[in-house]
Amino acid sequence: MSIDLDGIEYWILEQLDLHGARIVVVKYNPPFGAQRAVTVPVSDDFHCRSRHHSWLYFGASLRAWIDLLNKSELVCVGANRQYNNAFFGCEIVNESPCESD
Repeated sequence: MSIDLDGIEYWILEQLDLHGARIVVVKYNPPFGAQRAVTVPVSDDFHCRSRHHSWLYFGASLRAWIDLLNKSELVCVGANRQYNNAFFGCEIVNESPCESD
């Protein structure tokens, strides 16, 4: 599963039952950092361009995605080279590569 809704993906996936999903790809917001679980507030009329002049106010931090998807037994297995897409898989591993700085 891959989802890209320009800012509110976290809130959509939070409502889905992802148990049994094998692979999930999500866009995360690198400026939010990887240490804290940060998301934009849920909003029916969300548009990143109207929320902040930088256009960097969208989505969720990597930590927010890790915390959410770990509840469905999905672990972060990596990110793309631009560090804005994270890949989660159902395989149980001892240590997630996304857990480091």
